[in-house]
Amino acid sequence: MTLGLNLGLNQSIYLKQGLRCPVCGVVDSHAPGCLMKMRDDLNLQRRQIGCPKCKGGSVDVNTEDFFECGNCHTQFCRSGFADSPEPERVLLVDNRSGEYFPVLVLVTKGKGKIRIDMQIASIQKRIDAIVKSKSRPRSKN
Repeated sequence: MTLGLNLGLNQSIYLKQGLRCPVCGVVDSHAPGCLMKMRDDLNLQRRQIGCPKCKGGSVDVNTEDFFECGNCHTQFCRSGFADSPEPERVLLVDNRSGEYFPVLVLVTKGKGKIRIDMQIASIQKRIDAIVKSKSRPRSKN
């Protein structure tokens, strides 16, 4: 009976490629508190509700706590509040979460101030300023 022991040392070189975040500088991820991660997380929180009125817009909550279409600015209300004697009733369906909301269509148009869009735009401005400050002008050769 024989017992053999084979020890080998294997060295290999590999190249790992990844995208570096232009804000925090981390490769393939983000540092805690990174603005790009904050923006990406907000995009994931957006609702995926199609507008039943214009069929082309995306509906989310505005600053007045009504649902509002970003395209046609039609507002929708979940409570019994209505700004007309016989409001139209529709169903909003969030395709991301599977939730549905029976709502009343309001006559008054919204102002286009959708909360999550405003937050994303604010963060995007800060990202753009950081990226611009980090970019160097290229020399002409």
